[in-house]
Amino acid sequence: MKTERKNLFTISNLSERERKNLEIFDLMTRRGAVSRTDISKETGINMVSVAHYIKEFIDKGLVLETGLDVSSGGRKPELIELESKNRIMGIDIGLTEARATLTDMLIRVTEKVNIPFRHTGEREIADHSLKLIEGLLKKSGQSKDSISAIGVGVTSEALFPLAGAIEEAFGKRTFIARNYFCAAFGEKALNPKAADRDILYVHSDLGVGVVIIKNGIVLGPAAEGEGAIISDDNSFRKGEGSISEKTKYLRPWGSNLEIAKTARREVARGVGTKIVAIVKGDIDSISMDSVIEAAKNGDQVASEIVASAGINLGLRIAYLINLFYPQIVVVGGGTEKAEDLVFGPIKKMVERLALEKKSGSLEIAPGALGEDSVSLGAASLAAREMFLRA
Repeated sequence: MKTERKNLFTISNLSERERKNLEIFDLMTRRGAVSRTDISKETGINMVSVAHYIKEFIDKGLVLETGLDVSSGGRKPELIELESKNRIMGIDIGLTEARATLTDMLIRVTEKVNIPFRHTGEREIADHSLKLIEGLLKKSGQSKDSISAIGVGVTSEALFPLAGAIEEAFGKRTFIARNYFCAAFGEKALNPKAADRDILYVHSDLGVGVVIIKNGIVLGPAAEGEGAIISDDNSFRKGEGSISEKTKYLRPWGSNLEIAKTARREVARGVGTKIVAIVKGDIDSISMDSVIEAAKNGDQVASEIVASAGINLGLRIAYLINLFYPQIVVVGGGTEKAEDLVFGPIKKMVERLALEKKSGSLEIAPGALGEDSVSLGAASLAAREMFLRA
């Protein structure tokens, strides 16, 4: 399968029309029903252009006229809102599980499913993904005709061709990105704490996938070991200037911060730990969750493993705080389940290493979307893409 740019989420080189489409979409997402006059006032787009854009949105079934607004005199303005019948599907192809979420255009969940998942060949992954979609539609009672777009988050760029395979088989516009980018966008779009703040998002599932969203700039690895900046003027640059050196703190160091790998190594050495009992003696099945469970039950070995991961994570976060001045750090991807066992060491490292003026008012918080962060973020991006390309 060949990866084509048409299936990738649009994060660079936006045209003037595309930027205006997104401004209108963002306003309608925040405000709900809104008049053409208010759209023009709040976005600065002239009324003639607003009327033209709205007509195209209506023709494409993305918005509808929903009634009349209160008027101080003269003709009452018609209100426009997102078409609630449209459904967006978000898919998360993880390392051990695949999840699918069905939402409306405001990313309100109507149904979700998940299945155990193992990475195999491209064809098998595509087959599993199609079965996941069919299972979600069956559970929700929706037909595929109700789906406007599908967003997919994956663990590797090698899986980007999956979007084309889904689109070809399912007949719906399908877009794809790395899982941590989807999760970061989901937190930015749906987490009330992050909505109006510069955010540093850390996704620990792959050993720290980092996205920084600051003043309209998104910074994060475009691929393994590569840095990418999407700047205010929407230009796209890889490894340019000093950014390639900075990305050493953005690169993953192992799946789930190597928590499970470290635990398996300690057990193999014969170290006594509750982890063995939790996995019923099956050392190969030790996971980050089982280590965190043991740590919460007071196991010293597990607690030290989790704390060590927190220290290493805090070191990277402190470096990035000094570099990018975020207002909030959001940690997702699973490590946040350890709560203070991991956040305590993170905060201590930040207090020790981050410059005081940059960290004094900083909040470090767990992700608000939990295990649905990637699928909801993918759905958010897919809804955005439908308006951007309208």
